[in-house]
Amino acid sequence: MEKKPASTLLGLPRKLALIGAATVAALVLLYTVGGFVLLPWYAQRELPRLLEQQLHRPAKIGAIRFNPFTLTLEADDFALTEQDGRPLVSFKRALIDLEWRSIAQRAVVLGAIRLQTPAVHIGIAADGSLNLAALGGKKADAAQAQPAKPASPPRVAIGELDISNGSLSFADERVGYKNRFEEL
Repeated sequence: MEKKPASTLLGLPRKLALIGAATVAALVLLYTVGGFVLLPWYAQRELPRLLEQQLHRPAKIGAIRFNPFTLTLEADDFALTEQDGRPLVSFKRALIDLEWRSIAQRAVVLGAIRLQTPAVHIGIAADGSLNLAALGGKKADAAQAQPAKPASPPRVAIGELDISNGSLSFADERVGYKNRFEEL
């Protein structure tokens, strides 16, 4: 009688099953380390530089945490300021919960967005320019602008939006008007 090689439940040789299990374990470990350690480290290092490069405004951010299994992102102490140091947009803490069903629905599905102590400063300069308009990027030269078909906005669904202790300040330098709304 001939001996058959040891097999697993799937009928694969034991050595091949062990290699497959080790490969899956290595991929899970890589995903875990990448999500918990590498992604937050990279985002904390590069996000301020990218924002400053794209928006021409200084930015800073504190700690960033990401859970790759629940797709939850937490960030602390974010601030985007005007070039002269005046505050523009900031928050003390943010939590964004991305849902796995985003893949199936081909949309951004957020289970929750929670902002603690967000602040926005809206300012109109003496020349009539709006400070937040600069966040949209540079204006294209009208002579060089090519009419393009506008892209449809991405589909977004937000399950819960929680803003606590927010503030909104407004200043119009043309007429000397200032106002501030707090505890929003």
